[in-house]
Amino acid sequence: MKKIFIVLLLSSLLSLSFFSCNKDSDCIIPNNSIYHSWVRLITDSQNLKFNAELKINTNNSFNFIVLDSNTTHTNSYAEFTLQNDTMTIIIDYDCNETGIYEFLVSDDKLSLIAVNDSCGPRIAAIQGIWNKK
Repeated sequence: MKKIFIVLLLSSLLSLSFFSCNKDSDCIIPNNSIYHSWVRLITDSQNLKFNAELKINTNNSFNFIVLDSNTTHTNSYAEFTLQNDTMTIIIDYDCNETGIYEFLVSDDKLSLIAVNDSCGPRIAAIQGIWNKK
């Protein structure tokens, strides 16, 4: 019984060391929580609305998929790296520059915020709050 108690105590302490934070800004969401399909309603520069899906793949690529047929926007593909809470888009055939985004996954939502990206269409497409599909 004492061994079981010690194992449970050590397991609890170990899990706390992985999932606790000193303060809110120190919390880092495990990278694997970003790998899902996400959807949101996007408003473009002409105030037209359309639904899109952001399918983030485990091979560190994503597909931006336009779900509505009543728009001229098109699907796109990109590759990225992850480090802590930062996504760096390194290959995007629609934008020649890299883009750096911070992300946060909370419950069933993904927030993507452009930190350094000079590609306006990409910012408009992926920056925002996405809902898990």
